[in-house]
Amino acid sequence: MKQKKVLGIISAAKCNLNCSYCYLHKNQSYIEEDKKIIAAMQDGSFLTNIKRSLYALNESYNNFYRLEFWGAETSLHFIDGSDFFKDLILTFPSLEEIAYSTNFRTGNEQHLHLIDLIEQYAEHRILLEMQISVDGPTAISQKTRHYNYEDLEKDVIDFIDILNKKKLKKTKVVISYKSTLPWSLYHEICSSTSGLIDYLDFWSNTESMIWDNVINKNVAFSTGSCFGPALEYPYNYTIQDGLDFSAFAQKIDRLKLDERYNRPSNMPLLTSGFVKERELQIYEFSGFQCGQMNSNLLFRYDGTLSPCSNGFLDRSIDNLNWLKENDPSEYTRVLNTRKLGTITDENNQADLDDLINKVRHGRWRWAAYDANPKIGNWHCTYCNRIPKSFQKEDFCPNCGAKMDKEGSMRIIKQGRPKATKNILRFRCCRCGCEFEADDTEYEQASQIAYVHDGIIATCICPCCGATVYIP
Repeated sequence: MKQKKVLGIISAAKCNLNCSYCYLHKNQSYIEEDKKIIAAMQDGSFLTNIKRSLYALNESYNNFYRLEFWGAETSLHFIDGSDFFKDLILTFPSLEEIAYSTNFRTGNEQHLHLIDLIEQYAEHRILLEMQISVDGPTAISQKTRHYNYEDLEKDVIDFIDILNKKKLKKTKVVISYKSTLPWSLYHEICSSTSGLIDYLDFWSNTESMIWDNVINKNVAFSTGSCFGPALEYPYNYTIQDGLDFSAFAQKIDRLKLDERYNRPSNMPLLTSGFVKERELQIYEFSGFQCGQMNSNLLFRYDGTLSPCSNGFLDRSIDNLNWLKENDPSEYTRVLNTRKLGTITDENNQADLDDLINKVRHGRWRWAAYDANPKIGNWHCTYCNRIPKSFQKEDFCPNCGAKMDKEGSMRIIKQGRPKATKNILRFRCCRCGCEFEADDTEYEQASQIAYVHDGIIATCICPCCGATVYIP
């Protein structure tokens, strides 16, 4: 079974807010990166670089069912980079879902423009997942995001009113809230049952009120993820944390509030007597593994892959120089995090041709037809395809693999090896299903996924359809 994949785009590197807990350093290096992003969108090089990388990775455009936008405030350039987003929709015809997170403080126009592009250019019906980052009522949002919640709520309702009047033929818009809390605020909320109930009641009442404004059957709203908010880790968040704590939302010790709110509540009840080390033990990092560099490919404007959307500029020279001068402790900590890879330079970039030479190697192999050793074709052992020119060159014209020196081995007659079914046991973290699959049903993980995330194999859960990983 061919694994469906997710295409990720760093669509913006700057933000119009300055949230108290944000892990992005938000210095001049991010502003300069954002200028490069919009320039690459407008001159066409962004998409060209993505296509070139996918060709080098031997990835078909049809393999991608989901498109995600990442970065700082992802919606900043939906209008300025309109042609880029239009061409993305046209280039990847198998897209079923588009998703992004937004603070929703850039105006309705950006989001409406993206919907118009989907309606005009999408080949299939698209599920558009808009995740709005909002932390709570004004008493909380003023501390974290420095605005009044009522202003955001008015904009959301106005946006829904506009969608109610639209005839959406290709787009199902699902709007959801997602909250993130600094550790101190989370601790304060959870220090008593009454405080926790008040917080969850706010989200429950908010959902009911906003749902009352939804008329269009192709629009939906939820505050579901606010019942288990993400947390600011006790130290600043960077690439290392993104790699190690991708399953941070998988929490245990749930309070028995499921029936009250008709959904799981993932907020453990903490007491003020717990120290942070004890609080960390609340969390169970289950068998879920981050899909970056395996089923998820996240691209920067220059076509290079980022292993994590969090702290995607941590190691750029401009960012490090700024940290060195302005935040020496953060500078030291970033230097001590794991490097992105051995093939990147000091600016976290890699020459794609050099990358191909280093990771793609094959040989020309003669495969004879039937019993006659003189009749057959040369095949590339990397992609197992025949070159159109039927000439042995230093590089395979099909996949770009570098051809190593020939050995003396040649296949004279094709054998019929016995099929051996190597069975592995999987456990799905989404629905809890445990199942066995043989090597015709699961895929061995790539070398990058194995080295990067320790993933051995991936398979599709037969119950819920989620991708399951074996670490």
